[in-house]
This record gives sequence, structure tokens and C-alpha cells, in this order.
Amino acid sequence: MAYTREELRAKLIENAAEINRLHSRIHEALHDESDLDRRMWSQACSDLHTRYEELWLPGGPYPDFYNRILAGDPDVIEVALCFLEVRPYFFRSGYRWKTILKKCKRAPMSAEQSTRFQVLLEKYEQWRKRRRKKI
Repeated sequence: MAYTREELRAKLIENAAEINRLHSRIHEALHDESDLDRRMWSQACSDLHTRYEELWLPGGPYPDFYNRILAGDPDVIEVALCFLEVRPYFFRSGYRWKTILKKCKRAPMSAEQSTRFQVLLEKYEQWRKRRRKKI
């Protein structure tokens, strides 16, 4: 892994801000229907799609990311756990978060990683219970 745990967490937050910036450019370009605005919209879409894979996970893109979680790759599991712990907010992050969570439930982990994951699962369950009470 190219980052320490704290660097990875900071990078997740920084990258989420960049994804949000790129995503907002798409919506900003939709205000008018001139040729210039259509080109700006097209460029904004291209920029987001081109950079998304490298941004949503620092150090990415990771080939076979989900399979590497399931295989117990300790570096990839560290990235996955940091993503789950930070829970960055950006376009499609909720989908990514839930997918990573499901894969981690089936992944072999070190004792330290397993402990962190159990704490995360407990916090998530507490959040879900509070959320259900509000509805």
C-alpha cells in the first residue's frame, strides 16, 4: 500500500471532494442549451468518467478489487476498511460502500483487520437502528 492509514483516509476525503467537484460541473453545464453548454457538459461528463476509477479509491484503479478483497489481499482489505470507516460521500459512493461491506463480510482478514471490521459492523447496526426509529 502506498499510503499510511491516516494518509489513505485523508486521500479518500480529498478524492471525494474532487469527484463531487467534477460531478457538479456536469449539472452546472446543463443550465442552457447552447452549443457551448453542450460541449461543456460533454467535457464535464468525460472528465468525471475518465478520472472516477482513479479517484474513488486512492492508489486505484485496482484490478479485480472486489475479488482481491475476497481473496484476503491485506493491502486491498486495508483500502476497503478505510473506505468503510471514512464513508466518503460522492456520486455512487453508497453503492460502492455497500458492495465493499458485503465483500468484507466474506473476506479472510488479519486479527487486527477483523477487529476493526467488527467495530464497524456494530456502529453500522447502531446507525441502522437509529434510522429505523426515525422513520
